[in-house]
Amino acid sequence: MVKKRIEWVDMAKAVAILFMIIGHELSGEARNFIFSFHMPLFFILSGYTSRKITSFEGFKNNVAKNFRRMWLFASLMVILMNLESWVLNPIPMDEFLLHLVKGIFWGANILKYDVTNVGVVWFLYAFFWGKLIYDGVCVLIKDWHIEGGIFLFGAAIAYLLARKELWLPQTLDIALVAAFFMWMGAVLKQAKFDEMKHEKWLLSLAFIYWIVCLTQGLSLDLSVRSYPKFLVTMLEALAGTLVWIKISKYLLLNQLTQKLSYFGKHTMVLLCIHHLDFYWIKWGGWIQSEFSQVLLRTILDLTVFFIVMAIMKLRQKISMISL
Repeated sequence: MVKKRIEWVDMAKAVAILFMIIGHELSGEARNFIFSFHMPLFFILSGYTSRKITSFEGFKNNVAKNFRRMWLFASLMVILMNLESWVLNPIPMDEFLLHLVKGIFWGANILKYDVTNVGVVWFLYAFFWGKLIYDGVCVLIKDWHIEGGIFLFGAAIAYLLARKELWLPQTLDIALVAAFFMWMGAVLKQAKFDEMKHEKWLLSLAFIYWIVCLTQGLSLDLSVRSYPKFLVTMLEALAGTLVWIKISKYLLLNQLTQKLSYFGKHTMVLLCIHHLDFYWIKWGGWIQSEFSQVLLRTILDLTVFFIVMAIMKLRQKISMISL
């Protein structure tokens, strides 16, 4: 059975992945604006679109599928980034292997442990473990209120660990926050928030809350375990996601902007290109202007993206002809 795509979900993911590329080269208020919602949005939408797992058999199948699609793929991306770095700056093989193992073990860039080779695929490790935690709790607990309490408790543990600068291997602490966001998404789906009679009021309150948080300089950054004021920024991420879901629906109404949803259908491809574009390894230090960094890296990543997609489409056509 082919799962039907939800157009506004693809558009929202497209906005988030493009903001991810841009946000990595920005600082200050512009960076806070993007980081206040862009990665939590992916976890929230995962909870919204995922079918709830209620059996151990379904849980086992889901873990196996996500292990192949997320964990193994993330590890491959870490290996490829290490190889890129080694080609440009060769080091002894024992150092190379140690750096590689540390990267996969921690699953995130952590300077205090001399891990700098994971790049953006920390997200895939966090997604894999977050989904495992989320599905596991849903199998064991059938009441969504109790589930919410468990996920909130897990997120609180992650927050306390972050305050002590204690990171768990495999981004398991970030995964606890990811699971909480997934639960938020599932609640939104259960409540049918986009069909509510008072949707405009809800969105207005979400927009006001989001903007107030931004004016206070508040935003979270999952990759470095930054959760200022904890629940305040958790709710800020939810509010920002709600606002961008609505904006995404408006973008679909315009023939020009609706083409952006193409990126949302292939976020994994763009994530990998961004991860392997040599920017952090080599050429990023050559550019000083933030605007130039944003412009050049975005153009590069999107150009490579379209080349890769064209090759994939060509291969598909050749395969169909050969059949």
